[in-house]
Amino acid sequence: MSSSPHTDSFALLVDFDWQNQRDQQLNPDLLHQRDRRIGLSLSASLPPREQARAWLARLHPNSQELPGQQITQRFGWVTAAIALLGVMTGISTFAGLLAYDGSQRINVLLILLLVLMQLVFTLLSCTVAARGVPSAPWFSSGRLAGLLSLLLPGDKSSLSLFHHQHGLKPLYPWLVLRFSQFFACAFSASALLCLLLNVTVQDLAFGWSTTLQISATTLHGLVSTLALPWQAFFPSAVPDLALIEQSRYFRLAGSAQSGLDNPALLGQWWPFIAMCWLSYALLPRIVLAIWIERRWRRRLAGQLEQHPGFQPLFRRLHRAWVGTASEQQESDTEAVAAVSHAAITMPKLKAAKVVHWADTAYGHPDLRQIVPTLDADDSYCAGGGHGLDQDEAVIEAFSHLPDDLPVVILVKAWEPPLAELQDFLLDLRNLNRHNSFYLLPINPGQKLEPAESKYLPQWQHFITRMDDAHLHLVKAADAD
Repeated sequence: MSSSPHTDSFALLVDFDWQNQRDQQLNPDLLHQRDRRIGLSLSASLPPREQARAWLARLHPNSQELPGQQITQRFGWVTAAIALLGVMTGISTFAGLLAYDGSQRINVLLILLLVLMQLVFTLLSCTVAARGVPSAPWFSSGRLAGLLSLLLPGDKSSLSLFHHQHGLKPLYPWLVLRFSQFFACAFSASALLCLLLNVTVQDLAFGWSTTLQISATTLHGLVSTLALPWQAFFPSAVPDLALIEQSRYFRLAGSAQSGLDNPALLGQWWPFIAMCWLSYALLPRIVLAIWIERRWRRRLAGQLEQHPGFQPLFRRLHRAWVGTASEQQESDTEAVAAVSHAAITMPKLKAAKVVHWADTAYGHPDLRQIVPTLDADDSYCAGGGHGLDQDEAVIEAFSHLPDDLPVVILVKAWEPPLAELQDFLLDLRNLNRHNSFYLLPINPGQKLEPAESKYLPQWQHFITRMDDAHLHLVKAADAD
């Protein structure tokens, strides 16, 4: 199923922000080298947005590794949940206002007060949006995270994106404002529907009563003013002075119909109430929601180019990498130190536990050509788009391994090793000090291929820094 353009833009922005956060942990020179290699393969005629999309596709051939589509889908669920909450709130509110047992009339003034409150809230939302939501002092990213924690309990992968250091921050208030409009529109529409259903299935008696010294003439003037938008084409929805005078009641006067020659008159208030709600509660909310949605989409369309990591990416993609002499000397020193950790050919293993780091080659049909002993029950996924809970679950599953059972960690060859992988390996090694660990970089495309030789040095340096005699860098037999 194809996604809409603004949904696709949001997913791309989330993916870009997620990758940008991961890249903050990398060595700047390795990062520049990686992105420059990708930049050389990109067409300069591509728009910047499409270049960013192609860059992500090169880093993650398996799009399932990226969180954008999943987060977008979950935000769809949040929107549906908020709308459902609005429907339930609107129905319950009007069901309470229209509760009628025949002893007292339904006070029209209470409903008009609710109409006024809806109009005030709409104007406040309009003012906030017009003045510039991102600068609103009353909002913080923590409040958005709090809202999402209620609607997405336990979803740490989604909530982890919404912290103050991320490039998505300018969108947070707009998200909350959109959510509020979905709630308000659902509330107003369901309340109007509840009114119409109650009028259809019940004989409701409306009236008005107040402790204040308000005459029927004064209320008639207010009612006539409120009815100006529709009085020309719907005159029956404008209460006349006679109806207002006869529908006034006092609490000590007895039943709802006491003092009336024609009790049916009390039901003639409902067209006015329905038109008031439609004109001052529902329609303004719909107009405001459409306006905010358009502004949201306009903001979303330009947010990627304003992301703090966007321009640095394009400098890395299109500027040649030039290392300094000291950097070259340091690289040569590391290369000499890495000789003892040179990549060895993948040994023949009778059995092994396999970790697919960032879902590398998980479920790939050619995987058994590289790991012949692979068993589905011995394969685990960790890192990448998986949360810390998943990593901890894998570490727990590896806590009681036999000493002679090796562990194979599959990684993407072109993706530089992160501190996240180092921490994961350290935790595994602390629990399994006598087991052998084999780090296997591969190219998991449509066809599973061994890592190219040009990618092995960065993994060789990573193994050297780990300085672990039981951790080995391996390559497939046909790697050049």
